[in-house]
Amino acid sequence: MEADHASNRPAGGPATQEQTSRGIASIALEGDVDKLDFTFVGLPKASMLAFTSAVEPLRIINQLAGRRIARWRLVTPDGAPLTFSSGLSMMAESPPRDLPRHTRLIVCSGTEPETSLSDTVTAMVRRAWRHGHIVGGICTGAYTLAEAGLLQGRRFTLHWENTDSFELRYPNLMSTRQLFAIDNNVMTCAGGTAATDMMLSVLNDHYGPIAASVVMEMCLHPAMRMPDEAQKASLAFTFGVRNARFLALIQDIENSDNWFDTMDTLCEKHALSRRQIERLFKKYTGHSPQAYAKLRRLDHARLQLATTNMSVHEVAIACGFESARVFAVNFKKRFGMTPTEYTATHRR
Repeated sequence: MEADHASNRPAGGPATQEQTSRGIASIALEGDVDKLDFTFVGLPKASMLAFTSAVEPLRIINQLAGRRIARWRLVTPDGAPLTFSSGLSMMAESPPRDLPRHTRLIVCSGTEPETSLSDTVTAMVRRAWRHGHIVGGICTGAYTLAEAGLLQGRRFTLHWENTDSFELRYPNLMSTRQLFAIDNNVMTCAGGTAATDMMLSVLNDHYGPIAASVVMEMCLHPAMRMPDEAQKASLAFTFGVRNARFLALIQDIENSDNWFDTMDTLCEKHALSRRQIERLFKKYTGHSPQAYAKLRRLDHARLQLATTNMSVHEVAIACGFESARVFAVNFKKRFGMTPTEYTATHRR
């Protein structure tokens, strides 16, 4: 389905150049220009924000040019409407028997990426790749690309919330954790408004920086962010502090595979006494270092329960708890329900 369905014409009807609206803002693209064509494949519970953030720059470039230089369609494996993670649905088409020659095939995924995987879509992506198409993934679309065997040795990304569970499922693949990545014929983005940044990069390459800048302004997008910019706000912004010693300690905890180094290790590494470290954490987090680390482990555990098929026992061990019982007690204290109760309501 093409985004021009937002007009009054019947759903499924053909889009024409005459129906491309023209606003006050415009750009001059003389003569024949490269056309862009996208086929978005929607998987259940895809992110609507990420999808629309990818499509709107295409609609706007058409509006600015006064003609259809970008085309797009939304397909689902069976042609049924796509229900997004928000619960809203959108009409879609069945996948074409043969993809348009120059189309880019982009998988749109979102929450619960493991359960929304489709063998049909995986095969479609693999076939498109073999026929020379550019393929990609938005938000958690990288799961499908990984299933298709297309990410080995390539730079790629996906939403930060899903990187840990992704790398548990695909231990030989490591995402870049950046906003978006375009590596030869594979393009991926972390979802959300990062999809706009990725599309602005494509428009910049095809129609130049002036065209991309005007599209950016029409989107009220503050800047064309670089692909390697971080997905999450800096720790200094998150905590509202600039104390370098505290931020270095927090960074160690966030990046630690073991979730928390011993106090002796931290003291030695940062040349601080145990008392100094405890005072820094109390001042900026309200918790002791050990208590803060436990809260982060519990937050991570909740994410694993929601986004993977790991058992409660497996999550407990992976997140550094001595037993499933200890984990359950702490989990209920923090979230008001047991891990088993949580998985019953958050896994489908």
